[in-house]
Amino acid sequence: MAREATRLSLRARYRRAGQHVLWRNYGWVQLPFTDDGDYQEVAYHRYQRQLLAEELPLLRNLVFPGATVIDIGANLGFFSAILASLVGPTGKVLALEPAPDIFAKLVATMERNGLHQVQPMNVGCGAERAQMTLHQVTASSGNASLVGTGPPGALVEIRRLDSLEAARRDKPDLIKVDVEGFEPDVLRGAAEIIADARPVLYVEMCGEYARTTRETIIILREYGYDTRHVENVAWNSVPNGTNFFFIPR
Repeated sequence: MAREATRLSLRARYRRAGQHVLWRNYGWVQLPFTDDGDYQEVAYHRYQRQLLAEELPLLRNLVFPGATVIDIGANLGFFSAILASLVGPTGKVLALEPAPDIFAKLVATMERNGLHQVQPMNVGCGAERAQMTLHQVTASSGNASLVGTGPPGALVEIRRLDSLEAARRDKPDLIKVDVEGFEPDVLRGAAEIIADARPVLYVEMCGEYARTTRETIIILREYGYDTRHVENVAWNSVPNGTNFFFIPR
């Protein structure tokens, strides 16, 4: 009900504005509302202060001015904006988003906020180069998945992170991975960069994709990351949207 109330409030403002995109300024970031039915867009408006308060103190200890970070599964750029505020104008954020319509929002959000340190790329990451179909698991673009079940959506370009010059150019200090069950493939395609840079990994994992979550932990352990804090998690009770930090040993 609260989410629907937020959507209706934004829709009313959107119609009054009479514009293709309604931009709401929250002080630290401007976020778009396009009334295209994407509940991820609504969620960012509804929870932006809560998410900022929860994520910023954790990330501030790991991401510093001048750092390089990679945001895999950037959506419309909410977390890319947080990361950009931490790396500052001398840092770099590589924001990867495969869905063409969501990528357009990502580009617009970065331009609207003047975040020139963010480089958006319209690709997804995997174990090998391919074209794959995103499945729309729910009405939220944040739940679109390459391995989930749901109506087929966009055909997207997948590349190994190791093959992207923009990713290899500077050693990343942190890599964020939010790919709805596709984490093992992303990590396998980033093995060289991870081995060379030893970045902090910030990975969304949940019970919805419990099988690939367990596979991800095995890979992280093999890559030399401390996984003790997730070894005994009851994954079936972990909701989607839960993020975990992994530090190299």
